[in-house]
Amino acid sequence: MTKSSPLPFPSLNALRTFAAVGTHLNLKRAADQLFVTPSAVSHQIRELETTLQTPLFLRVGKRLELTHAGRVLLPGLVRGFAQIETAVYAVPTEKPNNVLTVSTLSTFAMRWLIPHLAIFQAQHAGVEVRISTSVPVVDLESSSIDCAIRWGRGSWSGLVAEHLFTEQLAVVCSPTLPSKKNPLKKPSDLAQHILLYAVSRPDDWYTWRENARIPTTEPVAKRSFETRNFAIQAASDRCIWKDCSLGPPFKPFAPGS
Repeated sequence: MTKSSPLPFPSLNALRTFAAVGTHLNLKRAADQLFVTPSAVSHQIRELETTLQTPLFLRVGKRLELTHAGRVLLPGLVRGFAQIETAVYAVPTEKPNNVLTVSTLSTFAMRWLIPHLAIFQAQHAGVEVRISTSVPVVDLESSSIDCAIRWGRGSWSGLVAEHLFTEQLAVVCSPTLPSKKNPLKKPSDLAQHILLYAVSRPDDWYTWRENARIPTTEPVAKRSFETRNFAIQAASDRCIWKDCSLGPPFKPFAPGS
């Protein structure tokens, strides 16, 4: 209590209850928000009105309406509790100092990052690496992710980007496909086959043709997969071409192939 405020200060619980009821103008919805019973809400409102020595709500039929005092009080409380909530959620969560959480695409994680982890662990035995895979770019400020590996030009606002290596696109297929019917001897032969691609990178074929200066030709069909890893696996595991054998993908147009 201060010299300019003769009334005792209300409890924060009563003020929080009033903010919920004032926002919903409904006891049950306020009770659901606060995880208490409607009778407990009514008790807190009566306690607050007694403390402030003024009614805060009017009951009009089955509806609740704010009194003049209630309308004066509500906006400041709503803003205040919102600021408190923001401040609480901004507190960084504690996690062990030896944990490094990396976000990347599943294809990159399986094809490059995981196979190279043993080298990193040998040099940093005390660090536990956790890999999180996702297609969307993660928010490093509000998440528990420490760093992310993504394809791009490095122009992400507010972040420090380090160039790892330059990507090279190449055509891959089953190891036995070049020796079967409709073999792949030259790029134009692609028109006789089904092209596989990842939905997250729909322009890869176009980009490869542009860089290789190959005229655009329509294939027999196209098959899409969620990630590049699925598309590469499809080329190896006979799930698209019936005449391919198990084994690693083959680069039909690479030098010496």
